[in-house]
Amino acid sequence: MALRRRMLLVGLAIAAALLACGGVAWGLARPPLQTLVMPGAADVRVQRLGLLTQQITYRSPGQPYGWYFAITRDLAAGGWSGPVDNRRGIRDMPETHWRIWPLGLIYVEEQISLQGEADQARITVRRRIILPWRQYLR
Repeated sequence: MALRRRMLLVGLAIAAALLACGGVAWGLARPPLQTLVMPGAADVRVQRLGLLTQQITYRSPGQPYGWYFAITRDLAAGGWSGPVDNRRGIRDMPETHWRIWPLGLIYVEEQISLQGEADQARITVRRRIILPWRQYLR
């Protein structure tokens, strides 16, 4: 009887953990569109490139590279790291902003890469789950 009770509790714990992981994965799979898509953007496309990777493209009205300056300002205000100096420009090489934040026993690394033309934004959002397993080996 006690063995059945333990098995039931273990099964419920595993089910709860799987449910929590599914909720976290669902939440991570959604890009922060309100930060990355400018008001008035046209031809907005969100393409899933993998489980935790998405690419957002759109045409932006207004000033040339206005989309870029607005997004970098919002990312800096949101605590994202600034990119390494990129003198080649965003046409040739994407400019990547990143942050890492804790989520219970794991960490989530997020990268937002900005690339495009004066009126064309191409933004890649990547997320990675980091399991700090080494700290548990001591």
